[in-house]
Amino acid sequence: MKKITITIALTSLLNSATAQTLFLRRDTAILKSQECNWLMPLEFKIDSVSTISEWFVCSIQKGKMQAVDCITGENIPGQKILYWNMPADTVAVGDGVNVRFDHFVVTQHEIDPSKITRIKIQQDWYLDASSGKLFSRINFIDLMIELNDPLGMFLGYKFFCRINY
Repeated sequence: MKKITITIALTSLLNSATAQTLFLRRDTAILKSQECNWLMPLEFKIDSVSTISEWFVCSIQKGKMQAVDCITGENIPGQKILYWNMPADTVAVGDGVNVRFDHFVVTQHEIDPSKITRIKIQQDWYLDASSGKLFSRINFIDLMIELNDPLGMFLGYKFFCRINY
């Protein structure tokens, strides 16, 4: 009975002259990044970029895509994407001969693109009433990184950045 009702509703919408594009639903999917390499344009596969995660990071660095913080919405400068929300350590530097330390240096950790293992995509699905074609529009893509404890045990995933469309 549901199938007949939906078919009748879609048929009546297609016949309506006022409805050109009909919003159907908002869909969110979380995909494994290693299974999404087919999304990467062919010219980037030939270059030094081999995974979709590397392609996203490289595109953000080059300014082809704009990344924002998932929580605050703050723009992330392309040149800082590798260091965004990464921890920093203070390291004592000595002269190498004595046990005495000369000074301290702050070292910034850099993200490893291979740690971006999940991609969350939110898209809206539409029906073009004039042609009867179904299409989607991506709203945003969230890049997610793996979280591990100090011993390397997997804890879960954390949002790294968002790319709005």
